[in-house]
Amino acid sequence: MKISKSSFLAQQTYTDYEKDTAKAEKELESLVRKGRKQGDSVLIGAAYFYLGACRYDIGDWEGMYSYAYKAVAYLRDTNDYMMVTRAYDLLGYAYEQQENFKMQLDVYKTVDNLIKKHRLGKIPYRTTLNNLASCYHHMGDCKNAIKVQVECLDLHKKISVDDHTRTMMYSINLAEYYYDNDEPEKALEVLKNVENLIDKTDYRPYILDYYLKLGICAFKLNKPKDLAKYAKKALTYSEPGVYPHQMYDDLRKVSHYILEIGRMDVANSIAELMKVYAAEKTGVTEQLIACRTLAEYYAKKGDGKQAISYYEKLEILHEKYRNELNRVQLSSHIREAGTEAEIQRLKKKLSKTEELAFLDPLSKLLNRSALLRVASDFIDAAAKKKERIGAIFIDIDFFKQCNDTYGHAKGDEIICEVARACKKEESQFIRFARYGGDELFGITKGLDDDKVLEIAKRICDRIRKADIPNIGNPNGQRVTLSVGVANVPITGQVDTIIEIANYADKALYYAKNTGKNRICVIEHGRKDENVKESMIVTHLVE
Repeated sequence: MKISKSSFLAQQTYTDYEKDTAKAEKELESLVRKGRKQGDSVLIGAAYFYLGACRYDIGDWEGMYSYAYKAVAYLRDTNDYMMVTRAYDLLGYAYEQQENFKMQLDVYKTVDNLIKKHRLGKIPYRTTLNNLASCYHHMGDCKNAIKVQVECLDLHKKISVDDHTRTMMYSINLAEYYYDNDEPEKALEVLKNVENLIDKTDYRPYILDYYLKLGICAFKLNKPKDLAKYAKKALTYSEPGVYPHQMYDDLRKVSHYILEIGRMDVANSIAELMKVYAAEKTGVTEQLIACRTLAEYYAKKGDGKQAISYYEKLEILHEKYRNELNRVQLSSHIREAGTEAEIQRLKKKLSKTEELAFLDPLSKLLNRSALLRVASDFIDAAAKKKERIGAIFIDIDFFKQCNDTYGHAKGDEIICEVARACKKEESQFIRFARYGGDELFGITKGLDDDKVLEIAKRICDRIRKADIPNIGNPNGQRVTLSVGVANVPITGQVDTIIEIANYADKALYYAKNTGKNRICVIEHGRKDENVKESMIVTHLVE
């Protein structure tokens, strides 16, 4: 499925300024304003999505959540389904940072349904499977996590056999789910199956994590020498920089196991690395993991003073983390309410804009493009219930003579008067449009023949009672109408508005050529390509 022009514009803006977050945000905010001005929900939503991506890039989880929620709110009712799934994915990740795994699971299930419903392809489905598995794991449901991750990995091997980095990532995730489900043998098997991909993986943190997970498996399988070997190997892939907190947590686990087997040489190296991660430049979650690891390390080493120092820092960080989480959740509720109000205001604006775009400016009835849209909806609904679709074709008699006598302004007034007569009949089952010039067209759904005819009669009666002069009309020198009516059962042979209108048009032609000021109805007991006069019943307007 191709990306929309609006989404592409936002994506290109983000890509152009990827290395300059401040500039990217400024340009994306400009796109939000442009989208509001144009009433373009997709542009607004896509710009918000990439603003969320900017916040993700700098580790601002609260900002990421705010923009992700706005992106979903603007995009969810559009037909840019690929952009919708991206926005939901970002929102799911934001919920993970809040430890709101229930909401995260709901979001990923929504994405799963969107992908299947709109057939968005195997690549986004693979991503969603990986996200779902991770969510199940967070919630302690390792069996479901394993089931979904196996499906993810199998699908990946079918569609991206040469994407070795992603193969490594999915395999590492699956191994973790296995050993957390007390199946370390299967975890080890999964990891050994991708050992040959280490040199083909271009993201060092995955290699680091690969060896950390091998070490965890070794400990659970009671192989202390292998644990130390893999831990030392993992450290050779460590480098300055902030890694995803999952890797910090794996380092913490390995440090704990290393301390249990008494390998202080390896524990010393991990501690040095954790001191870097405990710095203020990392997030609170990472600092918590690092301080917990260092507190345990110094306690095991017998350095009570350092251990207490890190335990005290850990307590402060826990309080900071709880307060931050509460603040973010409260802020989320407030921002959600504000966003929904903003969406409703834009929807009203869009609704009004769309309404004007689909109305004929003179008659205020639907224009022809809107008629086609309504007709399509009517026909689809009628086909499911085996109902009839009615067509009422209206022509103002001797309209040219009226314009010649009274001027075009008076002609416009007459069109508006007929339009008002039609408008009074409109409902969820009946809509009217200005077909062109002095011709108006009505479409009905689910009405029997008599009711459709009665609508036409009432319209003609209103115009008769309006008593509008037209000295060029020999029928009483007043404005009258000629009307063609058809009420057609939807079948394989008759299923488009053009075919249905064709019947009413032939009835209208007969009305105009047999004296005007009358309603002609085609009886549809038979449906021949060439309408015969015997199929037409004439009703004179009194």
